[in-house]
Amino acid sequence: MAVHELWTGTVSFSLVAIPVQLVSAVAASRISFRMLHAKDYAPLSRRMLCPVEGKIVPLHEIVRGFEIAPDKYIVMTREELESVSPERSRAIEIIDFIDIGDVDPVYYGRPYFLVPAKGGEKAYSLLVEVMRETGRAGAFVDHPSLQ
Repeated sequence: MAVHELWTGTVSFSLVAIPVQLVSAVAASRISFRMLHAKDYAPLSRRMLCPVEGKIVPLHEIVRGFEIAPDKYIVMTREELESVSPERSRAIEIIDFIDIGDVDPVYYGRPYFLVPAKGGEKAYSLLVEVMRETGRAGAFVDHPSLQ
């Protein structure tokens, strides 16, 4: 199975910036099947069907809603959803180096690998080797508003 990147960006500390990629450390445990037409094996597509009108709803007429009671919804606009979404960043800024033993295993819930991107192999290898030899980990703030 090919590994695909989930995120690309840089790891930076002081004046050093290393291009990196984030990839999942575990493979998916389920097999995913496509729904096919038995007659000609053509892949089937999903359509949004309105149960009241019995018609397919075009994309421009679809909104998101949160159900607060049976058949009662609060409709959220794209702008409202974007306003509560965290800012996207292309950088992980290491603000300190801490003892690896100080990291509570509760934070290991979903494992990922951070790997060097093209051009960052030597600097990344040096950073990893120094952290391994010293038993240190990079500490960072995971959201710009927390800095």
